[in-house]
Amino acid sequence: MAVDDERERLKVKLAALLGGLSEAREPADPAHMEILMPDVGDAPFPAVICIPGHGNDYAFAHGAVERGLAVVVLQLSECEPAAGAALLLGETLLGWRVRDVMRAVDHVQTRSELDGERVGCVGFSGGGAVALFASALDVRIRCAYISGYLNTFRASIMSRPHCIDNYVPGILRWAEMYDVAGLIAPRPLYVESGENDELFPVAAARESFERVAQMYSLLGAADGSAQQEIFDGGHRFHGGRGWDFLADALL
Repeated sequence: MAVDDERERLKVKLAALLGGLSEAREPADPAHMEILMPDVGDAPFPAVICIPGHGNDYAFAHGAVERGLAVVVLQLSECEPAAGAALLLGETLLGWRVRDVMRAVDHVQTRSELDGERVGCVGFSGGGAVALFASALDVRIRCAYISGYLNTFRASIMSRPHCIDNYVPGILRWAEMYDVAGLIAPRPLYVESGENDELFPVAAARESFERVAQMYSLLGAADGSAQQEIFDGGHRFHGGRGWDFLADALL
């Protein structure tokens, strides 16, 4: 019970640090998203919220469609001037984007051709940050696939200049990145990192995942519920075993 209480307190604190999540939500405007439907299987389809990194390149989303999953592609706003406006309001762009994901889940639950009980989330780089926080805070997301992000704030975000959408004022007083990821447990989580990723160093990626795995073990999660893949490459979306992991969790 003590662990559950601590987890709930951390969720409340993270929501407050992100800002903007306490506002009343309505399903997302369909004009700001695109839904890709699979050619195989029968409706209602499991849905995957897809969040890209900088550049809004959604090409990797087809890996989900090919496996019989519907994909909800979010159209993200540019980091500036939105991030600065968020800070002036005491909120963060990351929080706004997490709220967009939550609204997308709301929208999925209004669509008869989509299964609102089988929703996953996948993101790369800055999109991985959004997927991580959204999956930690919204238990309706049954499975998360984080690419090119899970690390430590100290080894990545603090070690070199990053885009402002990566910053959450005060977060290190409360949690490291692995603490946020631990809130996803015991729901399925797949993370992948490049061996030569200069933005998110692989040593810290391994360290962070080890901490997350300990939380999964503490909560008695099924074997294989949390997996990590280190691939030969740099800062890019790999799409190795991750898509099959996501499909196995949702289909």
